[in-house]
Amino acid sequence: MLVVSGALLGKARLVLALLTLLSLLASFTSSIASCQELVYEFGVEGLGVVKFALVVDDEWVFSKPFMVGYALSIEGNSSVIGVLRLVFKCGDTVSSNDYLLGLVGKGERLSSLIAVRPTASLLHCEEDYVVLEPTLLLYKLGDGLSKQYSYPLSPLIVKLVKSVESTHTSSCRVSVENGTALELCIETVQPWTPTSTARLLVSLHSTKALEDVVVGVRVGEWLLASRIVDLTTASARAQFFVEQRILAALWRGDGSLTLTGYAKAGKLYVETPLEIVLEKPNVRLLVDVETSKLVAGVPSTVVVRITNAWTKSVVVKGVELVFNETKLWFEVGERLATLDSLTVEREVVVNKTGTTTLEVRVCYVAGLGVSGCVEKRVNVEIASPLKILSLEPSIVEANKTIRVTVLSLIDSHNATLLAYPAGGGKPIVLAKGLYLGRNIPATFELVARLEPGEYLVKIVDEHGYESNPLRLKVVESKPTGEYRIAVIPLQTSAVTGEIVEVRVAISPPRNATFKLYRLVEMPKPQWVREHILEVVEESSGTYVVRYRAPSRPGTYTYKLVVAVNGVEKEAQFTLEVEKRESRNLQLSPLQEIISSQQLLPNWLLYTLIATSITFGLILFRRYGRGA
Repeated sequence: MLVVSGALLGKARLVLALLTLLSLLASFTSSIASCQELVYEFGVEGLGVVKFALVVDDEWVFSKPFMVGYALSIEGNSSVIGVLRLVFKCGDTVSSNDYLLGLVGKGERLSSLIAVRPTASLLHCEEDYVVLEPTLLLYKLGDGLSKQYSYPLSPLIVKLVKSVESTHTSSCRVSVENGTALELCIETVQPWTPTSTARLLVSLHSTKALEDVVVGVRVGEWLLASRIVDLTTASARAQFFVEQRILAALWRGDGSLTLTGYAKAGKLYVETPLEIVLEKPNVRLLVDVETSKLVAGVPSTVVVRITNAWTKSVVVKGVELVFNETKLWFEVGERLATLDSLTVEREVVVNKTGTTTLEVRVCYVAGLGVSGCVEKRVNVEIASPLKILSLEPSIVEANKTIRVTVLSLIDSHNATLLAYPAGGGKPIVLAKGLYLGRNIPATFELVARLEPGEYLVKIVDEHGYESNPLRLKVVESKPTGEYRIAVIPLQTSAVTGEIVEVRVAISPPRNATFKLYRLVEMPKPQWVREHILEVVEESSGTYVVRYRAPSRPGTYTYKLVVAVNGVEKEAQFTLEVEKRESRNLQLSPLQEIISSQQLLPNWLLYTLIATSITFGLILFRRYGRGA
């Protein structure tokens, strides 16, 4: 049973041992702020009373050995081999080492120092403190057997101080067999650099002299080096060197390597692992990026210049271009010596317009599993492949013609010309289904059927690209009043209920509305609105008005009112209606021609005069003979 007693501090021998340990610690450290002391006394069956004291510093500077002092004494009749196991806990990191204290007999006392070096895993710890959990292992000797006793001791908290200097890391294990103990420690300077030869130091301690001890270092089953040493003074040291070419063959892709040191003497065998930390080289690659003008949908060139500013050669594996959601990888596979440069040109096609970030990654391999990527980011502007070169006129009357000239750097088979109201709102389609040939300017003439106001005119295509906007101002059409109207009855007689036609000519062509009236004599003369069956536009500015003749015979007077731009003009004509069985159709001269200024153009006036003269001669011959 473990007993911690403060009364033990008064015992002379133990106090002297502690004072000795403190003096030894002071000789190995430049300054000691304070120390932590553990004192134990416990009884072991067959051994008697065991007394153990432990002294450690409060601070551990990784670049220097951490000195641990101890004192061990036994009052029994048996010999005991003492081993101190130290478990290091730092955050989630747990590692351990075993240290041989030595052989102690009845009435004897061991006191000395142990130079503890950190394990490789502690180098990655980000905590400020490490917890030391010591355990005292005792091996009772007798009858060729070694019986083991284990006694956990109280934990100790030690402050960590990391240094930029190189650090020796070590791994130690102890083997006990047939009353003999053998301690093997292997250590190296961490981290290893990939360009130098690695040095390994192996140290052996034993409770007695040993001959022909085989010492070696291996990686898995791969033997790196071995030799035979003699422990004539119960201790020995050996050095091994590992060349870079061997490391390159053994290094794993994750950048780590674990060596195993071992020692064998007869039935004694001990081995311990040593993790190697590789110093990742600071590979310096200078990357410059140049781009031509990037246009969406059009192949563009990106130039990447790579310069090796590192002290060793590297292999450029490839270049990755990242923009928007697109990634493009290009294999390179060229070696660059120090200060050598390499230019990589690649064509890319970007599908989105606007400002975007172009990210360039240059990936390399520097040997020994060391690889990485150098990144460079540049902001680039991606232009649209569509452009409106001109819009004429920029100020236009409503329903007047405009001309739009467009240039496309790609083929577009279904483009649409749109007018966006400057004040906001849905775009108005001016023309659709337009074809745009690559690098061929196209001019479109169209009527600006837009309400007065300001608009931004753009062209978009089926790929989703849109052009630059040009401003268009639409104003109201100016009233003119210089139009002329001619009303020409196509027949002067009809049978009851027959459909009658009247032709109307408007120059220049205008949209018009029509009203038809008939004069009624009873009980007093008045104009009564007649129903128009239909109005047909035969050609631009020429209309045919159709109505139905009355159901009773007689002579009727009609008035046709034509309204253009809110201005009304009227013309009167007569119609002779006969019974259906006695119909005798006659053609008559022009009844009336009206206009606002000059009634008719000269060519139409001359045509009407000639027609009237012809009709007059026909009537004269017919009725003249009858008389």
